[in-house]
Amino acid sequence: MVLDSANNPHLTYSMDRVDGTLDHKGTRYVGWKQPWAAQEQMGSSGGYHAADIDLDANMHPWICRYQANGQQWDLQVRAFDGTNWSTKLTVSNMGVGSSYARACSIEWHSSTLVGVVYHKQSGKLLYQYSTNGGNNWSVAETIVTGNTAHNSMVIDSSGTPHVAYRKSGALEYTYRTGANAWLMPETVTNSGGDYNSIAVMSDDVPGISYYENNALHYAQRAGDNDWDTETVTGTSGMGWDTALTYGPSKTPHISFYNQTDADLMLAKRLFSSWHVVTVEGTGSVGEMSAIALSPDNGNFSITYYDRSNDQLGIIYQESEASANQYGCRDTGGLGTSLVLDDRGNPRAMSKEKTSLKWWYFSRPSGQ
Repeated sequence: MVLDSANNPHLTYSMDRVDGTLDHKGTRYVGWKQPWAAQEQMGSSGGYHAADIDLDANMHPWICRYQANGQQWDLQVRAFDGTNWSTKLTVSNMGVGSSYARACSIEWHSSTLVGVVYHKQSGKLLYQYSTNGGNNWSVAETIVTGNTAHNSMVIDSSGTPHVAYRKSGALEYTYRTGANAWLMPETVTNSGGDYNSIAVMSDDVPGISYYENNALHYAQRAGDNDWDTETVTGTSGMGWDTALTYGPSKTPHISFYNQTDADLMLAKRLFSSWHVVTVEGTGSVGEMSAIALSPDNGNFSITYYDRSNDQLGIIYQESEASANQYGCRDTGGLGTSLVLDDRGNPRAMSKEKTSLKWWYFSRPSGQ
């Protein structure tokens, strides 16, 4: 999920399950509208539910996804130019269709650099980038070899990508130091790393939220190969599907799923203490959450999967004391990723359950 300059969320989500005779596969993009409404169909092919989204300088959405190709999977980067969707990058035969943990991440920096991180089943975590609007792409750089999963990426203010991932039961971190050169991986923790999410503060210091020993944890880089780690909440089952972002004064906010009670949760650190609250607890809600904060006032927007109603849900905070909740018009909602455009409109990507169609959603001007 990302917010645009007017604090509206934009997001992607998808599903990859079978109910009876219906194959629920595909990915969607959605932009905020009250109610959510389709503006344009993106395509008719099914895709795996690992997807991510970001906006370019024109507030147009770019997504990465895994696309079904016979018995194999292709990585695709797709972009919307205001009228049509087009494919900017295809990497064939990824072999990643067996686990949603084989994520991809996409990030824009300023108006020129777009980067994507993805996993290849042969045992490599890879990075590619373009500096001319996706017309040409670099040769894939190997970040690390081995069986990685649950990768996440953020690009800092200088254009440097930072990557977190799980490998052999440990959470590791690295960043790009130059052309085809990456920092020797640092071990953040030896016994966790699932559902990790990486973000950087205003001074580009990275932090990571993650699930370890059945609980939610947070780590912040203190120096070279030096990480301060802490338990956010030790309650069992707290910490699935984490999403990390920073608010004013570098305050970390983490949305996550309480697997024990099937609730959507939010953790916010105030000074030295974490405040953990239930954002939505009606029914089975909160899987695959994504969070973004308004740069103006720090109010949050969170998207999540509402399993009880089989739909994408969104909660956004209008003031310190109140928040509004909406259900997306489409079914599905696993693997959400949300952004806000320059009018503050949420945008998302979604996958239709029965027809495997991709859709685009957006709010018209003045609404």
